Amino acid sequence: MGREAELFDYGLALLKTSASLLYTIQLATAEQLAVATDSRAHFTLLTRLIERMGVTIENELVEQGMS
Repeated sequence: MGREAELFDYGLALLKTSASLLYTIQLATAEQLAVATDSRAHFTLLTRLIERMGVTIENELVEQGMS
């Protein structure tokens, strides 16, 4: 894969992540739901978006335990 294709894929992944986080906020707000993830990166991004948008949503990070 060429450099341009890699950059395109990366940009598309960022766009998809942003869209899904925004949809998560819209759905959680409309249905009064809490959200949870096991991804620290998504938790951090969602926390920042929640603060920036000024909405009240319970956002939890589910820690993976050692099995």
